[in-house]
Amino acid sequence: MAGQFFYQILYFSPIQSESLTHYLLIIAGFLCFASLLKSNIIKLIFAVVWFLPPLRMIDILKLSQGEQYALIGISVLIINKLYSYQIESYRFKEHILLILTTFIFIASLWVSDLAIATIGLIVIVNTVLNIKNIKVNIYPTILKNPELYYIIFGFIAGALFIYYAKANTVKTENYYDFFNLKTILESLKVFIGTMRDLFLFRIKEPFTSLYTYLLLCGVFFIILNHRKIRLTKNISKWVIIFILDLILVFILLISSKWVNLNGVSRRYFVCNYISFWIVFLLSFDNIKEYKFKWFLKVFIAITVLLGGLGTIYNYKYISPGRLRPTIEIASEFKSLGKIGIISEYWNSYINSAPDPDNIKVIPHDRSLVRKQSLVDSVFFQPQLYVIRDMWMDFFPDTLEQFGYVLLKDGNEFKLGNCKVCKYKKIKVNKTFDLRKQEYDISQVITDNELNKKVLYISSTCNLCKDKYMVFGPYTPIGIGDFKAQFSLKTVPKNDDIFALLDVSAERGKIQLATKKISKNDFISVGKYEYIELEFKPTKRYSNIEFRIYYYGNADLYFDHVKLIEK
Repeated sequence: MAGQFFYQILYFSPIQSESLTHYLLIIAGFLCFASLLKSNIIKLIFAVVWFLPPLRMIDILKLSQGEQYALIGISVLIINKLYSYQIESYRFKEHILLILTTFIFIASLWVSDLAIATIGLIVIVNTVLNIKNIKVNIYPTILKNPELYYIIFGFIAGALFIYYAKANTVKTENYYDFFNLKTILESLKVFIGTMRDLFLFRIKEPFTSLYTYLLLCGVFFIILNHRKIRLTKNISKWVIIFILDLILVFILLISSKWVNLNGVSRRYFVCNYISFWIVFLLSFDNIKEYKFKWFLKVFIAITVLLGGLGTIYNYKYISPGRLRPTIEIASEFKSLGKIGIISEYWNSYINSAPDPDNIKVIPHDRSLVRKQSLVDSVFFQPQLYVIRDMWMDFFPDTLEQFGYVLLKDGNEFKLGNCKVCKYKKIKVNKTFDLRKQEYDISQVITDNELNKKVLYISSTCNLCKDKYMVFGPYTPIGIGDFKAQFSLKTVPKNDDIFALLDVSAERGKIQLATKKISKNDFISVGKYEYIELEFKPTKRYSNIEFRIYYYGNADLYFDHVKLIEK
């Protein structure tokens, strides 16, 4: 959202707007955290930690975790500014600082739900320390303290904002599932296995393995000299907060079902990386009276440089084996003009970044699609392409995606370092027989006319009345003009309505077409005929049903239903 300033007002390109916003925030976060450090050498070391991390922590510069902690860093600076002097009375300046802190906390929580852990620790530790400074009349003093009301306001406003935001996003299962013993054990197994491979140089990152050993030497030095650490009251507070943050966030990550489902990926532990280095450098910066001071600073500097240079080496010679910017490679897709692309999740959005107005990209329908309106924009493009990397071994002749049927339209070619093939959308024509529907199996008979199994509902079956006898198959459907043809045979007992046919979505909550049928809807009795329902969905659905609600008054046979796009 912040990037709109550069995009809408200053007319930068989308990629320039996002990059400027992202890196200005990352730089601001670094400067704010660096304000806690005294030594310029330590600040330079922190700059390498922040801007040139080891390969496994490179996501601090790429993903939301870096932005999350950059915002936390800005709040640290504001809180330090607020409590840098004894507040006798809260004036305009103090209220502005409290308002800024509140909104930065909400912004951080918007970037990542995990920020709630760090924010909670900052609020709790600062509150406890403030209460300890109150000598008399503790409860009246707390009630008069504006911080209390900013905390309450921030909690309510933040909860409402996040609730609104999440209500309008894709619902993700297992996102808030924590502390399952099986999940914890599985995640720990993956984490320990990764650390073992790191220490045994079994990964293709020898620099990172060596970096880890050197870093352990630095930690060992801090532990040996912990009695010589002289922290000010303010610095001590932040050391406590980020030690607790390191522990709490690690526990949450290891116990999270979502993290487990995503392979306990390294990107989640960027949070721990930041917290660790803040604690380490604050402690190292405040050790007094130790020998070989410059040697130890150079040792730590070499350690972080080794990790950072290892990232460059890995990119150049191991994976992806180049230093050419990915955006430059993805720009090759601009040569295709206005196009839509379907690909695997991690190979999707990056390819639209060079020109998002003309290149619309979505992950395939078995991946997580965060913005459903983007799917429609892809299929509205004049040309459609599929990228099979990390998804398929070959391009099939036909492909079903998001309720649309795609036909291969040409040969495979390589573009933007991807295997690409052109497809075109064709009209849907599907048949759903009993094998694809849901029904009462006790009502299935063999029809002699068709010589196959069909659903038979007898007029004498009282248990069949006033209920759905056929439903499903929960098939996806796109935007368009369709008709559903129910293949039915009937022997009515009178002229009354005996069934209701409908096309519905969202488990019957949305009715796209309905039709009550009687003897008058059939040309002849005892012969299979198609009863047709027309409908025009204006949005895509993932779970269309073709249902038959039986009232009684007729023997009814059902064979299949056809879905035909006009």
